[in-house]
Amino acid sequence: MKHLEDNGIVTLTKLRSLQPVSYERKSTDIAVAILDVETTGFDSESDELIQIALRPILVDLETGSVTAIKKPLVYQQQPSQPLSERIKQVTNFSDEDLHGESVNWPMIGRILGMCHFVVAHNARFDRPWVERYLRENDTNINEDLI
Repeated sequence: MKHLEDNGIVTLTKLRSLQPVSYERKSTDIAVAILDVETTGFDSESDELIQIALRPILVDLETGSVTAIKKPLVYQQQPSQPLSERIKQVTNFSDEDLHGESVNWPMIGRILGMCHFVVAHNARFDRPWVERYLRENDTNINEDLI
């Protein structure tokens, strides 16, 4: 993200809406994934991931403009135990919503493998979950990207 830095500080601006300039991929475009996870708790080693959402976009490396927005991918995962009342309130999921659901980790791995970087609102929280599940599902990906 060095090309986005100004005096060593990265400035983030809230996007009101993602409106691509063009849908034609240019040689200066890079692939970026916007990522979010929902979980049964805060411990990425003992709690479980119950949803992963990705939104791949293309960004012009020279201008920083969004040039294409891909379809969002949302996968849910049935946990091994019923959800706590607190998690039901926070995520707005019920046990019935997640029944029989599973994440397509090979697909997630392929998409992340094509991205130059991944953006997450709380990367310190999201990253360990994604790394754990990619590792557990033998999904080959360059972990430097996530």
